[in-house]
Amino acid sequence: MKHPRREPEKYRDLVVRIAGYPVYYIELSTDCQNDVISRNENML
Repeated sequence: MKHPRREPEKYRDLVVRIAGYPVYYIELSTDCQNDVISRNENML
C-alpha cells in the first residue's frame, strides 16, 4: 500500500474523524494529515 502522505490524491474516499466529525482526508491541511498519520501509524 502506498503511503497517503506521498499521494493524498489517491485517497479521495478516505474519511477520518477530527473532533468527532467525519472529514475527507484529502481536504485536510498537510499538518493535519501528518497528525492523523502519526496518531494512527502504530495501529497499522
